Amino acid sequence: MPDYKVLSAEQIQSFLDNGYLVVKNCVDLNFAQRWIARGYERLGYDQNDPRTWVKDMIWMQNESEVAIREVAPRAWAALLDVVGGEERLGTPRIVTNPPVWLKEPFNFHRANPDDYSLVERATLRALGVDYLDFQPAAPREGVWWPMK
Repeated sequence: MPDYKVLSAEQIQSFLDNGYLVVKNCVDLNFAQRWIARGYERLGYDQNDPRTWVKDMIWMQNESEVAIREVAPRAWAALLDVVGGEERLGTPRIVTNPPVWLKEPFNFHRANPDDYSLVERATLRALGVDYLDFQPAAPREGVWWPMK
């Protein structure tokens, strides 16, 4: 069994059963409140007066960035537990919040079953198989998310 840094056995099982993960107490509440307040300020909205909220959703250009590993190290460690370690991170994006990029496609036919990431394990379980001899049919293309 892999050595998970943050996830409990219950969280791992929940991920395998349900396909998502809840990791609590990851972001400092004061930090989050400052960023939320700045967002309302940039929009010209009053955070406490919904009548000022003109639109339901607005895509705003970011004005600053903080790496997830810095602002939420517990969330970052959980994310690494899910994908199988930092050495697997790279470029195409998978759907997570925050977004991550993997260096290589998922590998559903590993020699050692303990080497599967949680995402790979959950996928194989959902398919009802122990392994899948899957090969991408086309080369990887660029990602749609703006990368820096």
